[in-house]
Amino acid sequence: MFSILLSTFLATPSPEPIDTGRVEVKSVVALSTVEIQGVRAQSKTPLTFTFLDQKTIQVENSGRDIPFVLQWVPGMVQASDAGTGLGYTYLRLRGSDQTRINVTLNGVPLNDPESHGVFWVNTPDISSSLQSIQVQRGVGTSTVGVGAFGGSISLETAEPKDHPHQSIQLMAGTPTSSRLQYAWETGRIGASKRWAFHGRLSALQSRGYVQRSALELYSLSLGAKYVLPQASLRVVYLDGQETTQQAWYGIPEAKYNGDSAGIEAYIQRNYLDSNEAFHLRYAPERQYNFYTYPNEIDHYRQRHFQIHYQRAFGPHWKVQISPFLVLGRGYFEQFRKNDPYADYGLPHAIVGDDTLTSTSLVRRRWLDNVLSGTNAVAQYRRDDWAAFVGIHYMGYAGLHFGTLAWMNHATGPYLTSLYEYPIEGGRPYAHRYYQTVGDKWEGAAFGRMEWPLGSWRGYADVQWRYVSYLFDYDALPENGQFSRHFFNPKAGISRTWNNGGLAYASIARAHREPIRADFLESPIGERPSPEALTDIEIGYRRKTARGQGEINVYAMEYTDQLVPTGALNDVGAALRANVDKSYRRGVEMDGLLTFTERWSAGGNIAWSRNRIAHFQEILYDYGTTPATVVTIDHYQTPIALSPGSVGHARIVYTSLKGSVSLFCKSVGRQYLDNTGSLERSLDPYTTVDVRWQRQTKTGTWQVDALNILRKAYVPNGYTWGYLYQGQRTSENFYYPMALAQLMVTYRWDLESVAEAK
Repeated sequence: MFSILLSTFLATPSPEPIDTGRVEVKSVVALSTVEIQGVRAQSKTPLTFTFLDQKTIQVENSGRDIPFVLQWVPGMVQASDAGTGLGYTYLRLRGSDQTRINVTLNGVPLNDPESHGVFWVNTPDISSSLQSIQVQRGVGTSTVGVGAFGGSISLETAEPKDHPHQSIQLMAGTPTSSRLQYAWETGRIGASKRWAFHGRLSALQSRGYVQRSALELYSLSLGAKYVLPQASLRVVYLDGQETTQQAWYGIPEAKYNGDSAGIEAYIQRNYLDSNEAFHLRYAPERQYNFYTYPNEIDHYRQRHFQIHYQRAFGPHWKVQISPFLVLGRGYFEQFRKNDPYADYGLPHAIVGDDTLTSTSLVRRRWLDNVLSGTNAVAQYRRDDWAAFVGIHYMGYAGLHFGTLAWMNHATGPYLTSLYEYPIEGGRPYAHRYYQTVGDKWEGAAFGRMEWPLGSWRGYADVQWRYVSYLFDYDALPENGQFSRHFFNPKAGISRTWNNGGLAYASIARAHREPIRADFLESPIGERPSPEALTDIEIGYRRKTARGQGEINVYAMEYTDQLVPTGALNDVGAALRANVDKSYRRGVEMDGLLTFTERWSAGGNIAWSRNRIAHFQEILYDYGTTPATVVTIDHYQTPIALSPGSVGHARIVYTSLKGSVSLFCKSVGRQYLDNTGSLERSLDPYTTVDVRWQRQTKTGTWQVDALNILRKAYVPNGYTWGYLYQGQRTSENFYYPMALAQLMVTYRWDLESVAEAK
């Protein structure tokens, strides 16, 4: 790695972009819309970022979700519940989970306003609609939506092309999975040739690696563009629907390790019945799923409507206005064994001479939500000056409610809607047994400027953000509301050299409000505080005729970061608490070197130290009545799921008709909690993948052989524990990836009739 970077830095400079016919990650990008430019860094902006163009995205897009498309970004760790990269997938950047990573789609917030998470399963096959992705590490530029506490990801969908085109893409893989995709472009049409349309239809299916983790995903993408000499109008519509069997529970550590004695102990202390115990004993170790109910599913539909109007005012000014609407509705279904009737507001059931206080049932927990808003950005460019001014407003309304789809012993006439709403689908047991709302309003304004200072370049960025959140419908106003103003300034400087080098330094401040669960689960009067972050980035990058390289040093200093401590509320839900001081500090190196016209190599490495200065772990000793609360002080312990090293290397052979690539990725030890205990950690792992591409007269073939060494590894997990008469018990759960996967993709580009004529 170091030889690659050194050779790159010492190579002959070249002012032109490098095109070797292979997949590569680039740092310089020509941006198409004002809205994207408003949230993205430019080539000389003194920030740390990675850019993926459409070609790179297409090659990485084998059907798996965005976290796996981005897996080669420095400091990135990806994971999947089902073990395949499809369905519920997750990413961590510099150790920060995706609730702390700001994500936008054409400048429109993609993070859920309440949980701050990004559910990639709700936008199936979104990679096939993208023109570019920029990943900023650290605070980055001012953006819209939740605060960027680990980084930000800006997704840009492709615009309709000027020429007609059609394509069909097929994928088949193991474990049993498939994708069928059809895309079309009308090209410029109409008498004035000002209109252009395009669309995509996708269907994905997978059986999953873990038991009962199958999925069916469908998506529709439509776009239109109308172009005038000084203005343009662009319309974007995305529609995604998913049905995914749940694999959220994870695999108990004893089961994963094939520890028979540990399995029996787990059965005893968790009171598993005979069927559950049999299933745990005899299911495959790395594929066990606690859920045996076949319809334990998540079912959700999400639709995105976007309009982007852009107008130029003279040679230097451009303005863009972007109203948007996001609609979502769906549920996850659960089988519950022997739940008390009282939990659902129902009286006991009378069966013969017996009075039943509990019953088995199937419940659905719904979310029906709408997000709407408008972004407006003005851009000024003249010579080497650039300035952006933007405003953003959005409102969110989320309705959370539960229904009962089936009960083993019903309670007769009491099965009517508790909230006087229509019964779902006419089913007799589908009344709403709870209902809460989450309403959120957000307003923001920012100003950003970059200007020349001789061979230096200045950068300044300020943002004001206001958040108002009503998170509990039944609570008193003073207990169910949160509002706060945030001020987020940023500044930096960069210097360029004629040899293609650029050095930069920046400092940024960011704030982030707690998520819905932090508010609902915390005791009244003990609401968590917002988090704050100061981010310092110093780096140098250089692009030459033989390749490119970058080195970056960062310090991310947190105040009041929210972390799990082991504390529980009065109903047993886990709580997160603010810790006074914590940090992420590290160095990242990224390089790419061309040896010959056919051979190239590259990779990156990220070393980091991620620590909490001091926090108190809380455990409950259930060997006493009532349970005794035990507090343990920890100092300078690793932050959970934040590996100290993440790296990858690749070597590529390119010919006129295709290429062969070898990839290697390594992730260091990850701790499941914030104590730094080896007993509650995930082992380091290294995986090796091979990719083969071939261009033929009838289409393009791509074969991805993943984890070819059949490494048994776990990229994600969780833990919880307790004491009994002073003896600690830790329950560790793992989400393993498949031992090996093979994905074969075929793309057939169809020449349109109009173009042929």
